[in-house]
Amino acid sequence: MVNIPRSDVESGNRIEAEQQVYRERWQVVTDRWGDLNVVCLEAVAIRGQGARAPIDGLDKLTREMRGQIWMFFWLKGAYAESAFVDRSPERVRENEKFIYRTSADDDFSKALDAAIAGTELFYRPRLGLKFFG
Repeated sequence: MVNIPRSDVESGNRIEAEQQVYRERWQVVTDRWGDLNVVCLEAVAIRGQGARAPIDGLDKLTREMRGQIWMFFWLKGAYAESAFVDRSPERVRENEKFIYRTSADDDFSKALDAAIAGTELFYRPRLGLKFFG
C-alpha cells in the first residue's frame, strides 16, 4: 500500500499526492497492458482478427476503470477549478462506491475477473505465457 506523505497533506497538496498514488498504481496496469497488446498483435498476425476478441472485454473494463479514477479527481476539483462540476451527492456516492470498493463480489469485479480469466484461458495455452499474477 502506498501512503500519502504527511508533509504533502499538511502543505495542502493532498489531491496531488493522492493522484501520485493512483499514477503509481496505474503504471502497473499500463505496463502489463503494453505487454499484453504486443502478444495480441503477434497473435492477430498469426491467427487473424479473432485473436483480438479475448482482450476486447478486458480493454473495455480497463477504460471504464481509468474513467472512474479520472472522475474521482474531477469531482474533487483537481482538473478545472473554475468549471462547473456536478457534485451531486448521488454522483459522488456512485463514484466513491466504485473507487472504494470493499468487496470483490460487486458486478464490476466479477466482470473484470471473468475478462482476465477469459484472456488468460485463450492466450496461455497458445503462447505459454501468464500475464496476471
